[in-house]
Amino acid sequence: MNWSWKSFGLQLVSIFVLGLGLAYLISLAIDAKRGPSGPHSTVLSMVIGGALAPTILAVLSGWKGWSLKPLLAAGFIVSTIYSGNPAIGFISSLAVVIAFSVAQKARAVAFYYSPRETSTAEGSEPES
Repeated sequence: MNWSWKSFGLQLVSIFVLGLGLAYLISLAIDAKRGPSGPHSTVLSMVIGGALAPTILAVLSGWKGWSLKPLLAAGFIVSTIYSGNPAIGFISSLAVVIAFSVAQKARAVAFYYSPRETSTAEGSEPES
């Protein structure tokens, strides 16, 4: 599939929003566990949310059969920005590739073993 700027823009915005939401939820969970006097978990939650968001969208993209190229670029950008470290972006890209290919294989297996419908023409009876 060819590169699409529209797909890239949509995936970039989706990963930014999903990563921010995940980071907020992870921060709430960590802060609740540590208590009010514990250190803040903002940096840790941003790293985890920034790496987890592209992986979640990779599973969706692999299942739906969407292109991997824009997702890789958007996932690398978001993971690097949220973590502040390009190494986390590369690790996240590796997780995206693995999740994408596993989702594609799962889809192929699911459709291979799913029952097929037989269609009959209108007005005719099925053969016995």
